[in-house]
Amino acid sequence: TIALVVLGSILKLRKLPLLVESRALLSFGGLALLGVVLNIHLFLAGLKYTLPAHAGLLYAMTPLWVLLIARIMKLEAITFRKIIGIFLAIGGVALIFGDALWHSTLSFVKGDLMIMAGVWSWSAYTAFSKPFLRRYSPLTATFTVTLLAWVVLLLPAWLEAHTLPWRQVPEVAWWGVVYMGIFTSALSYLIYYAVLKLITPTQVAIFLTGQAPVTSLLSRLIQGYALTPNFILGGSITVVGILLLQLAPPTPDPQSNSFGKKDVNR
Repeated sequence: TIALVVLGSILKLRKLPLLVESRALLSFGGLALLGVVLNIHLFLAGLKYTLPAHAGLLYAMTPLWVLLIARIMKLEAITFRKIIGIFLAIGGVALIFGDALWHSTLSFVKGDLMIMAGVWSWSAYTAFSKPFLRRYSPLTATFTVTLLAWVVLLLPAWLEAHTLPWRQVPEVAWWGVVYMGIFTSALSYLIYYAVLKLITPTQVAIFLTGQAPVTSLLSRLIQGYALTPNFILGGSITVVGILLLQLAPPTPDPQSNSFGKKDVNR
């Protein structure tokens, strides 16, 4: 809800259409299901049964799945440089998490499978969104996806709200909700679409591998955690992998796969 207010306000200031054309609403409903409803629900549900390190590595594999889907859609070509860049980035993330990745038991399998399903959902969302961003502005597309996801989540959220002990929710949690509404649910999705409009799906997705070193660095700055040799080496390898893929020669982005050739609200 907070994200809708933020995005709607920006749209009004920019004087852009709130929603995409009616003929595209069904497709955007599918994107909302993949990128918001399934992705977030599967991630949070899976995290209850596995380690955060497992989730971090599984999501670091997103660019690999995105590349495969984009290749099937004929949006990108698979090149040696892209593969090397992706595996360097994934390897760097694995090194950052270190020993935590190997603390695996059968009890983690359920959570890992749920998170893997969330990764596939997000990967499909990334690749399938690209053609629509040739026709619609990232702002209008993001608002439409957010609104349709809100509609899907409204009934189950309302039913669950009756069981929530509202008075026990601490003040810091409400500030966390506000932060997630503004930055995680509104601005980050908007930036993701804005960049996806300009470069290939795989080039966008590989930036997700940077979450591990950035999170570790912020933990050091904010909470005083020590930076281990694994972090320094793994973070460096991840950055090299990201740069390698970003510097790859551009691949064809065929207009035949787009929803329409004319960008009606840039």
